[in-house]
Amino acid sequence: MSLIMKENKSTKGPQTENHLVVILEDMRAKFQVFDEGLISLRKKTDQMNANLESLRDEVGDVRLRMARVEAKLAKLEESTARIESDIRLIKNDLKAKVSFEEFKVLEKRLAAATS
Repeated sequence: MSLIMKENKSTKGPQTENHLVVILEDMRAKFQVFDEGLISLRKKTDQMNANLESLRDEVGDVRLRMARVEAKLAKLEESTARIESDIRLIKNDLKAKVSFEEFKVLEKRLAAATS
């Protein structure tokens, strides 16, 4: 019986060793695929980071331009307020003055009164 067990052990040894080699090769292949996927993922992440940085720069530029536009708008609002005030004053001055027709009537009255 011990001779039979020795034969079984000797025949199982190379088969087990071959089986382990196959398993290890399969694991190496899977790790290689995993490594390639990881490298690809890193490249994509780097590209996304670069795109994000570019977008941050663009947002900064837009904010700067927006601040400039807001400053210009504030100046325009001030100018508009001044113009509106000036127009109100001119309207009031014009209302206080005599129109051309009224002037002619007054001129006729003056002429009639002096004659």
